[in-house]
Amino acid sequence: DFEVLMCEATVKNKSISDNTLWDMIDLRYTFGDSRYAVSTMSAYQDSIHSFWLWIAKFRKDMKIDRDIIDVFKPTKLLRSLKEDNDEEDPDLRAFTYEEINYFIQNTYTRIELKKILISSPYNFYIFLFALLIGCRLRETGLAAMNDIKVQEVDGVNHYYIYLNANQPYQNLKNANAYRNMPIPDLLIELGFLNYVHKRHKFNAETLYQLSPKSGAEGFGSFYKRHIAKLFPNNADTRENRRLGEMKTFVQLRSLRKNFSTFLFNENRTS
Repeated sequence: DFEVLMCEATVKNKSISDNTLWDMIDLRYTFGDSRYAVSTMSAYQDSIHSFWLWIAKFRKDMKIDRDIIDVFKPTKLLRSLKEDNDEEDPDLRAFTYEEINYFIQNTYTRIELKKILISSPYNFYIFLFALLIGCRLRETGLAAMNDIKVQEVDGVNHYYIYLNANQPYQNLKNANAYRNMPIPDLLIELGFLNYVHKRHKFNAETLYQLSPKSGAEGFGSFYKRHIAKLFPNNADTRENRRLGEMKTFVQLRSLRKNFSTFLFNENRTS
């Protein structure tokens, strides 16, 4: 049962990226590692659902049953297993302002930023999208070039990303969902549109160059590595999970909590 295998496996990272699902289960049993968090499993479940529905819609020659995916619910099984075994997932928390500044000062030094913008600009732009508008890594990470739009209002151009899951590598809550993600002025001032023009010049399909092996997941390794280095006691690492003492943790997704706090605590939702 694929659901059971997913729920019995431990978390995969770059050092064991080539391991099979069976290997991940063996590691968990051998070292007492934790299972996937319920929130992570939910994301995997949504991705698998979306991919299945895309195949059913665009590869009718495969004649697969569109509705059979509705019974695939590993998240429900995982939640039940965790309750039965008194396993608690540590809570994701927001960064403190001091932590954000510390991350920026140590990750984007003048020398390092120059290297990043030349070789892997997504390691800078994805952070800014997360910081400024609370964007998920996969939202901007999986944007297609034709998702980038502009609307003129009173002589002023407003740029945004229209994400509507019209590509097989994109996923939203359902096939009809979409999101308009504004491109902040600060990104434009920092040369983001120049980068977009270069991608157009090379006839690129996606906003960022996707790894053939890991896809958008490869974008996250940069942030995981730097957060683990700068905040070793608060990062969501295998070592911290094994200690069993971690109640809260930080990762790139923490910036969504910072953004929501900024909006709702300051009454900026209108």
